[in-house]
Amino acid sequence: MNQKKKRRHRKKYIKIAVLLLIAVLAITALTVFGLFRVSELVISGNEHYTATEVQQAIMQDGLCQNTLYLLWKFQDKERTEEALPFLSGIEVRMVSPFKVEVQVYEKPEVAYIQAQGTYIYFDREGVVMQTSEQIYEDIPEVSGITVDEVTLYERLKVTDEEKFDDVVTLASALNRENLIPDEIRYSTRDELIVIFGNLNVIMGDGTDLEGKVTALKSILPNIEEEKGIIYMEDYSEDSQTVTYRENAVLETEPATNADGEVVETEETTGTETGTEAASGTTESSQGPTYQESDGTFATDSEGNEYYMDKNGNITYNIDQYNYTDENGEIITDGYGYIDPYTGAYII
Repeated sequence: MNQKKKRRHRKKYIKIAVLLLIAVLAITALTVFGLFRVSELVISGNEHYTATEVQQAIMQDGLCQNTLYLLWKFQDKERTEEALPFLSGIEVRMVSPFKVEVQVYEKPEVAYIQAQGTYIYFDREGVVMQTSEQIYEDIPEVSGITVDEVTLYERLKVTDEEKFDDVVTLASALNRENLIPDEIRYSTRDELIVIFGNLNVIMGDGTDLEGKVTALKSILPNIEEEKGIIYMEDYSEDSQTVTYRENAVLETEPATNADGEVVETEETTGTETGTEAASGTTESSQGPTYQESDGTFATDSEGNEYYMDKNGNITYNIDQYNYTDENGEIITDGYGYIDPYTGAYII
């Protein structure tokens, strides 16, 4: 009898324990899914995307209506990238069971291309972030690239991938250095040109674009309000020479249609610019004749010394003095002379 009573008591206790557990789970579920329910989502840090767009992207997962689930989901970087591909990340903070604050970190859009009747904005990887009918400030336009296909949150498909790679590299470097041009142009001569108002910077091909942009950051503050051309196509780590021609303008390029094909137009004239290399040089036995009054010696933000002569030519190669005659005078041919610092032919 005692054994039977013990078994009955044991079953009774087990039944009570199970009922208590069910009751606790039910109360917990009601608390979690009833009390912790998002009724207010506060978005901050967004510039190009509206709070409504961000909120809709977050809440497209219906479970995110639960505060605790929302906090858990967006603590993981991979889940965040999958749900919000147009953002580099978010920070989520619970203010109360009903209110959540979301700090947004947008991916920088480094440039845009006008194509297919819209403006296509892309990031530092060349991935399309948005298509819009609006032009945003502080984002440069890219021209000279033919777009083939546009898919949101995928890399922009273009006719010439190599050219687009160069554009993305250049636009990203400019963005990191907080240099904001009006336009980045891939010319019909396969030259990259960066335009700041009336100032044109010829970058040449895609060689050492990041190094060129770093040098440009040091040079630009001195002449950014000027009109002219900065020649950087020959700039390299070994030969840090930059030439500036004041009031020079780019030669008019052939007109192109929407597909990037050259079309015939009435002939126009432009001011031809460029630097001419000398065929011969004469070494000076008496050393340099330039004095500080002929130009300006200065140091950039990274401590590198450079020289700008009175004609606006800039060089980091301030130890080169190869174009003076035996009397230490600058050689001239009657029309112009070769700058002893830059090697540029100055008219």
